[in-house]
This record gives sequence, C-alpha cells and structure tokens, in this order.
Amino acid sequence: MQISTKKITVGILSSFIPALLTFTPLTASAQNDRFDNISDYAKGVIIFGTPEGEDSIVRDVELYSKFNNLENQQKIVRLNDDLSTTTYLPDQVKYYYIGKKRFQSISIRNADGSVSKIFVRRDKRPFYQDSSVPSLFEVYNSANNYNLYVRIKPNEPIIPFDQDGDNVITQYYINENKDAGGNQNIEKWLSSKPANKNNPIFMQKVIDSQNDNYLPALRFGAGVGVNINSVHITDFMNEEDNCGSQVQAAATLFVDYRSSCGLGLHVDLTFNKASCEKYVPEDKEGRTFHMIYNRTTLNLPVMLRYTFTSLKGKLLPFVQAGIQGDFFIKDECFDYRIYKQEDENDPGYYYDKYDAGKISSSLVAGAGIEYRLTAKHSIFFDLKYAIPNGPKHEKNKYTMKCNSIMFNLSANL
Repeated sequence: MQISTKKITVGILSSFIPALLTFTPLTASAQNDRFDNISDYAKGVIIFGTPEGEDSIVRDVELYSKFNNLENQQKIVRLNDDLSTTTYLPDQVKYYYIGKKRFQSISIRNADGSVSKIFVRRDKRPFYQDSSVPSLFEVYNSANNYNLYVRIKPNEPIIPFDQDGDNVITQYYINENKDAGGNQNIEKWLSSKPANKNNPIFMQKVIDSQNDNYLPALRFGAGVGVNINSVHITDFMNEEDNCGSQVQAAATLFVDYRSSCGLGLHVDLTFNKASCEKYVPEDKEGRTFHMIYNRTTLNLPVMLRYTFTSLKGKLLPFVQAGIQGDFFIKDECFDYRIYKQEDENDPGYYYDKYDAGKISSSLVAGAGIEYRLTAKHSIFFDLKYAIPNGPKHEKNKYTMKCNSIMFNLSANL
C-alpha cells in the first residue's frame, strides 16, 4: 500500500510540476499585458446625474483614451484599482472629461423615430454651453465621417441638420442681431447666407463684432479691363530689345472663394491679345531685321488672395499672388534676317518661326480693392503683373516674351 502510495504521489508530482512550470510564465505574461494596457488610460472625471438633480462627481479616475470617434459616442471604460474595468453607457453618465476633451450624454432622434442617447464632444465656445441657443453637434457614422445634428430647443433630442434646422439657427442669430441693436446690412448677410451654412461660428462672430465682412462667400463674376503688354525680344547675339508697350482691351470671368479669416482662392479667365512688329533697315554689318510678334492668349491665373476682412466699412483691400497658365489661341512669332551673301550657295537670308508651344506659364502677383454694393454684390478693382517663365534663350535663336500689366474692373453676379 505504501509503495503504491509513493508511486501515486511521485506520479502526481511529476505531472504537476512541469505543468506548474509551464503555466507560471503564461500567467506572468498575461499580467504584463494588462499592465502594458494601462498606458491606454488617462486621468479623467465622470459626472453622474442623480434623481435629486444634484450631480455626483468622481475625479481622478482612469478612463480609456484610445477609442476612435465612433466608439467615443457609444461608451466609456474605467480602469478600477484592481485592474478590472467598468463600462458606462450614455444613459448612465451625464458628462465625462479626458484631459481637455469633454463629452456629454445627449438624446438623439434616430431615423426610425426612436430616441436613444450618445456621447458627443462638447466645444469650448459659449454658445455650445447655453442650452437656449441652437447648437450643432458632430454625430459620427464611422471612425472618421460624421453628419451634423442640431439641437433646436432645450432638452429636446438632436435631429439631422437639414434645411429646417438651418433656418432655425439663422433666424435665431437674426433675432439676436435685432435685440442687440444691430444694423440692417448684417441682417441681410445673415438672411442671404453666402457663407458656409453648416457653421454658426461665422454668424456669431458677425453679431459680436457688428462687422459682416467676416462672412466667407463663394462668388462668380465677370469684368473688363486693360492690358499693357510689353514684348521683349532677345536676339541670336543674346542682346535684349524692347518692342515697346501696347494697350489692349481684355475681358474676364472669375470665381472667388473667401474664407472667414480673409484668405481665399481667386481664379480668372482673361482674353488677352498682344502684337508687336520691329523693323531694322540695316545695321553696320549690312544686315536687315524684321521681327513679328502676334499672339492671342487665354490667361488663367490661379492666385491666393488675402482680403482684409477685419476692416469695417465698404472698402476692403486685398493682395494676391500665384501662377498663371497661358494658352495660345493664335501664335504668330517670326524672325526674318537678310544679310550679305558669303558664297554662291548662301541664299542671303534667314527665316525662323519662334514656337513656344501651345501652353506656357507666368508668375503673377497684384493687389486691389473690393467695394461692397449690397449684402450679396461687390465691385472689384485689381492690378496684376505677370512675368512669363518661357523657354531659355538658345544660340542662333530669337526668344520673345510678353510681360503684362493688367487692370481689371469686375463684379460678382
């Protein structure tokens, strides 16, 4: 019996000890993994609502901080002292903070008409804090994509931001402008909404500053102008000759986007024509020169434009710079040279057609001023100077470049 017992004991130990040795590092590894995950938590605050209406605040808790935007709407996870976790849903927590990020639980009306709760990010701007002010919220349908929702009345579920919600927000700020003794121009701008309708920040900024120039706008227009074209010819001896300046009428179409800070994109399409003819009867070496520059161009300057929108009043100066595409509709640039014959096989003349291709480019910069006629319409006067890049001069070749000073008067439609 004793022998049998010893055998049994030895057998059990011989089986248990290797298993124990195998299990121990696995357990340690699991604990290390849990400790490693602590770095994904950050100090935060949870605020619970109570039936009595008094908030219960729990500070210095570890909250999971690695959720994406969609997951942040659905839950928040707390790391307890014993390394276990507790998950809270939006109907259990009123607010929670992770660092400077603040989230609140809010009711949302779903597509099927039902009402549920989600966590939404709260903004620092005052009008988000005041429940009496219509507010916008970002509701994510994926980790990175969201739709705008609006809370029109206090304690009501947020609803998709559609035309009705847009009108409610706009009307709120129009009424606020009237209550503050605002001017009619601002009310017209708010009503016409030439700005990004999805952001009431612009509306509030206009009312606070009583300056409607802060509103951005996407505008299209047309204009007329005058171009002063100066043709520069570099001959085969690498000597530059100026053919003089020529004044030509021009027509322009434009599109202009101006952001709330005044920086925007301005694109023109200008019809431009330049011609020049230079004749040198005979130089000291007996050579006769006849040069012709005749070109019709569509200029497409794409410029960054900064408008000084912080100024009050109807006059708004701006500066602009960018690159211009030059598309040649008609391109007739010739060089005729007649000289003394050197031998019987020499025809005594030289003909060359200057071919720059169908497309070239120029650097363009300028300045101007905008005069606001109404809430929706303005007149623009601007000056631009374009310097062509063009091909480099080649030996035994003529190069012809046209610098342009463009004065333009336009209006948005």
